[in-house]
Amino acid sequence: MRKIFLLILIHAVSMNCYSQNIKDEINECAKEYLNLQLYQEAIDEYSRIIELFPNDSIAYFDRGYIKLYFKDFKGANEDLSKAIGIDTSNVDNYYTRGLVQFEIKDYLNSIADFDTALNLEEDNSDLHYYRGISHLELKNYLKAIFDFDFALKLNSSFPELVLANKAWANINLKKTVAAKNDVESSIKSSPNFTAFFCKAYIFAEAQKIDSALFYYLSALQNLDSLSDLSEFKKYIHPSINNNIKAVNKYFKNIKFDSESESDIYNYCLLNTFLNNYQIALDSIDIAININPIKANYYFLKAYCLDKLNKQQEALVSYDKAIELCHIKSIFYLRRGNIKLAMGDIEAGKNDIVHYKKMERIFIEKDF
Repeated sequence: MRKIFLLILIHAVSMNCYSQNIKDEINECAKEYLNLQLYQEAIDEYSRIIELFPNDSIAYFDRGYIKLYFKDFKGANEDLSKAIGIDTSNVDNYYTRGLVQFEIKDYLNSIADFDTALNLEEDNSDLHYYRGISHLELKNYLKAIFDFDFALKLNSSFPELVLANKAWANINLKKTVAAKNDVESSIKSSPNFTAFFCKAYIFAEAQKIDSALFYYLSALQNLDSLSDLSEFKKYIHPSINNNIKAVNKYFKNIKFDSESESDIYNYCLLNTFLNNYQIALDSIDIAININPIKANYYFLKAYCLDKLNKQQEALVSYDKAIELCHIKSIFYLRRGNIKLAMGDIEAGKNDIVHYKKMERIFIEKDF
């Protein structure tokens, strides 16, 4: 009887080792696909692990993490929730699901997940930063500042952004001196658009309009693309929004000729940000006539046309932008969204898929 028991035990141990070997092999295969930037194939491999080992929380996490970066927020939330259901002690599960909630602007639930994660790992500067941003979006300014200060105390890896967002919280609390100090510290650490926007707002609040416009323009010049513009509209001070006179006064010496191309573009950029779309459109046409091979000019023109509800004309400009520069993913996203809105579903989906494929190269997590 004892001999039979030992044989059963040996068989069970060997089967466990065999199962572990299979899992390790699939996991290595998934990592290899990630190294080759074959992300759908990596997702498929993690799905194989989950099918064979339905209680493997790490596979759910890894698959959910990739889905997050492909903006498949529903799929990411499902996978990360499953990971949490299996392993309630892993801080990364809550942290990453909190990021999913943050991306879909469900700030209450993002805070709940960050709270749980911080209960598991209090000294995590990134968690404090993202919880602070969530509080900031909900206008819980004092709570936001608490988290930003904690992140700085823990030597945040991106202090310039922590300080810039802390400045915005202080601006809303009417603590101008504190906001100024935060902005200057942020820019000194590393110039960034959020800090410049805040600095512009402070000058506008003091009715120093020329200085405000200078820093709004500095902020816009630090943006990667106009895809981010809508996010930063909140930084426009009421005294400047739609204020065409102020912009014209700032650019009073502008000459609409070939030697002023950069000034014309900046004039257009600033008017776009301040919702003066028709003026921006008129000026970008002048820039295009001067230099008809700048893709960004057509992109800006398409952006303004879209805002003026001239979608068909916007498509023509997006086509031209892509013809001149086919490697900018945001061009495809914008064109795809217009096509979808106009009912051209298949063409719109193709552009969105192309955008997502191009965005995959930005996944940098070390699995």
